[in-house]
Parts: sequence; C-alpha cells; structure tokens
Amino acid sequence: MISAQSHGLLAQAETILDAIEIVQHINTTQNPLTQEQVTTLRRFAGFGPTALYLFDNPVTKKYRTPAWEHLGERLKAMLSPEDYAGARRAVLTAYYTPGMIIKALFDAFTHLGVPSDIRVLEPACGIGRFIGAASHKMSFTGIEIDNISGRIAQLLYPGHDIRIEDFRDTNLADGSMDAVIGNFPFSELTLEHWNMRLSLHEFFLAKSLDKLKPGAILGVIITHYFLDRQDPTVRQRIAQQADLLGAIRLPSGALDGTKVVADVLLMKKRAPGVPAQHVDASWLATAPLMIEGVAVPVSRYFHEHPEMVLGTWSRANRLYGSKTAYSVQTSGALEAPLAT
Repeated sequence: MISAQSHGLLAQAETILDAIEIVQHINTTQNPLTQEQVTTLRRFAGFGPTALYLFDNPVTKKYRTPAWEHLGERLKAMLSPEDYAGARRAVLTAYYTPGMIIKALFDAFTHLGVPSDIRVLEPACGIGRFIGAASHKMSFTGIEIDNISGRIAQLLYPGHDIRIEDFRDTNLADGSMDAVIGNFPFSELTLEHWNMRLSLHEFFLAKSLDKLKPGAILGVIITHYFLDRQDPTVRQRIAQQADLLGAIRLPSGALDGTKVVADVLLMKKRAPGVPAQHVDASWLATAPLMIEGVAVPVSRYFHEHPEMVLGTWSRANRLYGSKTAYSVQTSGALEAPLAT
C-alpha cells in the first residue's frame, strides 16, 4: 500500500519529469511556451525530498520500490550523463524557497527604500522564483549551476540575464550591482576567496558583497552556521565592508524539503572609510545557549533579540545528530511573524 507521503512524492516526481520533457521539447522545436507549459515549469521545485527516491542508491544502485525504479530510469534516459550527474549534485546543496519568504525579503527591500528600477544579482537563482516575484522594473543577473533549473529560468524569464554556470566562474565587475537577493546553497565544500578558505555559503556571501555598490542592500537566506560559527574570523572580515541590518532565524523545515535551520540576513554595503553602523554588533560573536540541558553555541544576536527567532529552541527533529545540533520548532504559520 502506498502511503499518502509516497503518493505525494510520486506526483512531485511526475511534475519534475514533465518539466524536463518541456525543456527538451522547446530546445528542439524552438517554439514559444504555451500557458500550460509555463504553469508546469513554474511548478518545478527541484528534486528536494524526491531525490531520496528518484535517484538510485549510489552504493547498491537500487531504488526504493519498482514504481520509483520506473521513474528513476525514465529520468536517467531523458538526461545526458552530465545533466544527470549535475542534477544529482544539486540536490545536496539547493533548498527551494517558499513564496512567503520571498515576499518577506522584497517587503524588506521596500521598507529599506530600495528602488524598483535596479540591477539585482541572484547567485543561485534556481528556476527564477525570486525573479517571478520581483517588480517588472528590476533587471536580474541570475546564476544557476544546475542545467535543468537554469534552462527553465531562461525559458520563463527571457528578458533577464540568466547564466548557467558555477558562481565561482561568474565574471561581473566589482561594485556593479544595486542589490543581491536569493537563497545561498549550503554544503561542506570549501573555496578560496579573500585569501581565506571559506565554506560554500561564506563564499557566496563574500563574492556577492564584492559585486555590490556602496550603499546597496543584500537580502538572503543563509544557513545558521554563518552566524553560529564559533570562529568569528569570517564575520569580522565581512563586517569590514558591510553592516548588519537585521536577521531572522527561521524554524526548521521553513525551506522546502529540508530540516535545515536557516536565517534571513539583511546587510548594507559600506563605502570605504565609512564607520560601521551595525544594528547590533553582537552578531559578530557567539555564546552558549542552554537547549534542553545542552550548551549550544548560538549567535549572540539571537541571545539579545529572541523576538527574531521564529520558534522554540529544541533538540528534537535535528537535521544532524551531533551534540550541539538543534532545531527551531514552531506550530504556527510564518506569514504573520515574517511580516513584522
């Protein structure tokens, strides 16, 4: 008997395959998209939790069930080996963003006085969810490493500069962008930047700040490890050129398909020589927080501003099993607290 969850995941997998078939059909025919095809492409939300089923086990090469084997082998037959490998890699780092969080970021831009006729960089644009929610006056440069998601973004938003490439290879002039928005990927990969060894999310933040004009705003979703990292060196380096305007700790599961704890982060690029004006300099440090009897290092910003944590600290339903891992549990809807 197929559970309701499995049935839902099978339906998501069918949507993924339908979207890929549309991309391949348009690539071949060069026909304009129909409205029905646009609707299907916009429903593509990445592989997310379906990846555990739609891809075979990398060790045993087996699928969970015959039904998943049928869909998985269909996917493998549809894609080139390069695209298949790329899709498999992308599920490890990309978490798709719910519309209410996207809206909250654009509302924050409006509150901060960010104009609508600006150049915006989105370093991991997926299929273009942020672009689709933005003012039509905004001009986006979207970077997407996954060929499937990037091609969908190109089809849906042909008036914007969508580049299918690794953000490491992106060539943009420093100080050329009016804003940065998006959801930064997260993995254990480390990269060299600023003569430092940075984690993937730190690299995305550092390079994004390089591309911003002085006075420009960055609004992103980033893993909690950025603010919770006990070594403050990277935050101190970032604080040399940008001010923290605010941060919100999202509850576990706020991002589609993952239990990861993430933050909404708002920063403003400073001009050289301008003194720092952080909303609260406590974001540069961490301090132990007792969570169910365990001392867990957490950003001092959230010690000082508990109202910016959208839930209750917990040791239940953790993504990782380490001693200092935790979750943020909530039973309420996010729309209201995100809007405040």
